[in-house]
Amino acid sequence: MSLPFTIGAPVENKHIPNSFELSITTMFGDADGYDTFTIGPFIQGADDGALTHLLTVMEGAAKAFPNGRSGGGGYEYDIVPGFAYWFGYDDDGDGDVVDAYLSRNELELDWPTDPYGDGDEQSFDSAALFFYDATGVVHTTSWSAKWRYGSPTS
Repeated sequence: MSLPFTIGAPVENKHIPNSFELSITTMFGDADGYDTFTIGPFIQGADDGALTHLLTVMEGAAKAFPNGRSGGGGYEYDIVPGFAYWFGYDDDGDGDVVDAYLSRNELELDWPTDPYGDGDEQSFDSAALFFYDATGVVHTTSWSAKWRYGSPTS
């Protein structure tokens, strides 16, 4: 029996070997929807400082509002130490390792906003770190951060 399709050209693996990628999930509204975005690659060895800084920031975001966010009015993530270096609040050069990483990778990151609201930041939900080995195969890691009402964990 023959199959009703043909196999095409190989798909190029666009992941850089021996690198990490951080996947971040945010929530908007009252769990009206979720968005996921990635930051990376972080080259193992070369970008360890920037990656460690970002993981610390995400752990801070998971713990920033243990009783939830009610939008605006002091509930922005810029209160998390280091958050401003990554997500467009601070361009004064104080975060040297972060500035170098963002500049080298030509990244300008903005924290997602509620698509139905008045520009309020989406809430941090979770983050997971993945590793791409020398052959480009993706691996999970033991690092993750997740917000839980009343009891954030990382």
